Amino acid sequence: MRAFLTGATYPFRGLAFLGRRRALWSWLAAPLLIHALLLALALTLFLVFRKDLVAALLPGAWTGWLRTLAGFALQAAAALIALLGSVLLGNVIGAPFLDALAG
Repeated sequence: MRAFLTGATYPFRGLAFLGRRRALWSWLAAPLLIHALLLALALTLFLVFRKDLVAALLPGAWTGWLRTLAGFALQAAAALIALLGSVLLGNVIGAPFLDALAG
């Protein structure tokens, strides 16, 4: 349990480390900007195409409540995929900047 609590303090230690070394802030800005742009793109695409996605994947013969319930489940899954995809792609694109911060 002690190791878990020690590990939980590491994000705060990292923020304190960055606070003391302002030269690293420029290396931090690039991955944050990449993640913000990719997340905004993923959310925009999700909001624009979610009705088309649900209409294409669900048969029209389903009853109203079942179609609505399945539509909510599909939208939640699509939003989760968009979020995880943007984080994964952001880490791949931002890897050189994150490597500079770690080294």
